[in-house]
Amino acid sequence: MIDLDAFELHTVDNWHSSSEERRKAIVDGNVERLRRGVDDWNHWVVRLVAWAKKNDISVCIYFDDSEWVGNTNFAGFRFTVSVSFLRAQFIADPAGRGGVDFSDAYFYADANFVEAKFSNTRAVFRNTRFLGYADFSNTEFNGPYLTFANATFSGDFSFESAKVRGCPSNFVGADFCGDAVFNYTEFCRSVDFGDATFKGGQALFEEVTFHRAWAHFAGAEFSASVTRFRGFCVQGVGFSRAIFARNVAFNDVRFLGSCDWKNADFREVLSFTDCIFRQVPDFNFVTFKQPPHLATMHIPWSPKRSDGVPNTEAYRKLKQMAKDVGDHQHELKYFAYELYSKLYSDRTSKAHKMGIVIYRALSDFGQSLVRPVVSALVFFGLTAVIQWTILAERSACPNIETVWQVECKFEKERVNPISAIARERLNAALLFLPTNRVEQASISRCLYGDEGYKPFWSKVMNSVHSLLSAACLFLFGLGVRNRFKMK
Repeated sequence: MIDLDAFELHTVDNWHSSSEERRKAIVDGNVERLRRGVDDWNHWVVRLVAWAKKNDISVCIYFDDSEWVGNTNFAGFRFTVSVSFLRAQFIADPAGRGGVDFSDAYFYADANFVEAKFSNTRAVFRNTRFLGYADFSNTEFNGPYLTFANATFSGDFSFESAKVRGCPSNFVGADFCGDAVFNYTEFCRSVDFGDATFKGGQALFEEVTFHRAWAHFAGAEFSASVTRFRGFCVQGVGFSRAIFARNVAFNDVRFLGSCDWKNADFREVLSFTDCIFRQVPDFNFVTFKQPPHLATMHIPWSPKRSDGVPNTEAYRKLKQMAKDVGDHQHELKYFAYELYSKLYSDRTSKAHKMGIVIYRALSDFGQSLVRPVVSALVFFGLTAVIQWTILAERSACPNIETVWQVECKFEKERVNPISAIARERLNAALLFLPTNRVEQASISRCLYGDEGYKPFWSKVMNSVHSLLSAACLFLFGLGVRNRFKMK
């Protein structure tokens, strides 16, 4: 016969040496004692702690593989020694009622909830104090909601490989004083870490699974020695008003929806490595000690947001961030995106929009060396064809050989008229080159007659050609300058 009131039953050595039947009897006795109420329980655990100290022996209260049906109230309970709910099951009753309430409970030593299951039941750890190691690894939550609001974790906390299915989870105001590990956790609904504080050795969110769920960190404070977000996809994330007092790293994170960074404060180094943004992130009103390098961030080309608002301000901020870290290539890239997004703004005048379109067509916003050269050649060829068409003589009985024939209008000049047109175009395109006045006069007499006077249309076309060629030359030089700066 087992004496369930004997303190010796709760030693760790006794548990490991007991048979399965004896362990079940110990667990059943602990469950029965807990159901007597908070006063009886708290009085008993005080005596258990005193006995353990007197005998210098390690004790633990075991609820392994226990089953709790319906509403279970642990509010205000004191667990002054280690407690284990390994593989415990908390389930709703046949009427669908179920709730586990650990509000204001104190765990003075380690708390083991590994592989516990909360099925169709609320899980409430509001204002709960965990003074030792709190282990919720591989725990499953499937109920109306899960909350650790204002909970305090003085020791390390592990939520590794936990599964939160069908219910939103809430860590609002939680205080993580030790390591906080959420690696491989699965969230099927939104999770909220608003105003939580992470100030231990590590705050790790690696390989987390968010099933079309939002992650909210509004007002959270990260001062852990290592803060790392790695290898997961998230539908949307909010870091507004968040404070990062130490280095923080985002590695291989895919932001599938909107990202709210408004008023976030990065006081040390921020890094984004191989991170993909499906929407343009807006870093306006964000404080950086040093902006992140944009070369390792994959930011899309999207001139406007889903609500139709142009991304001009977001791209302008990205341009400034690139400039601050000396990344001229991305500075130029986001300058181009900023300009192009203005085409979608009602506040941009038509003249301004026309200038943007021309700037893009001729030089890809100063990024291309090929476009200015091609444009100059096109202008050269186009004006030559126009001039040739106007000067060509059309016979009364045209044939294929004479319909577009151009002849020198001054017989004494031995100049090929096609060569004369090409040389006049070249002179108009490259005004800065020295020219021979005798040669110019010879070309003019050949094309326009004995006196060599240029008609009005020719002067206008030459002036326009000169302006366009000068613009192309300037844009080519701008492209060369930008290439050298990018080196």
